[in-house]
Amino acid sequence: MRAFIAIPPAANAMQNFKSVLHDLAILYPEKLYLTKPEKLHLTLHFFTEFDPSHIRALIFLLEKIVLPENKIFIEPQKKLLLPDLEAPSILAYRVKKTRELMALKLQIDQCVSALGYPAEAREFLPHFTLARSKERGLLHQIELPDLDCAFAFNEIVIYESVQKDGVFTYRPIEIINYNN
Repeated sequence: MRAFIAIPPAANAMQNFKSVLHDLAILYPEKLYLTKPEKLHLTLHFFTEFDPSHIRALIFLLEKIVLPENKIFIEPQKKLLLPDLEAPSILAYRVKKTRELMALKLQIDQCVSALGYPAEAREFLPHFTLARSKERGLLHQIELPDLDCAFAFNEIVIYESVQKDGVFTYRPIEIINYNN
């Protein structure tokens, strides 16, 4: 199955994202495929093929992650165009690569590796995807407001990604809370 490990936005950040998505829907009707708020997430690791029999072991390993004394803040920052600037099709908010976030990512990679899964080939580029463009060249024209919605990381979600009729649905398999 397709699956991924991600950080969902906290409530304060979700309100900001909803506001931006609302504005994009008004300003660019019929030109963007907007991300539904409940699908917003920061992917830490994506599995193209995940063996469901490994889920309990993955949860066990993720529960053992040691967090730093300082809280890990997730800080959405600037507009990010993906997969590249030449012909972008995805509009996103880049997330600041803090030392704490990168340490968390390293621990996630170690958990995944312990189960025999390879590291991801692409560079870790933390972001929240807002939309996909229906028109070539449109994304360069879109200005995103600065967000002041940094939030303290407190949970990781393991999602199953299911594609049906060209639409992806994300089903939470497990939520691991680190508020203890």
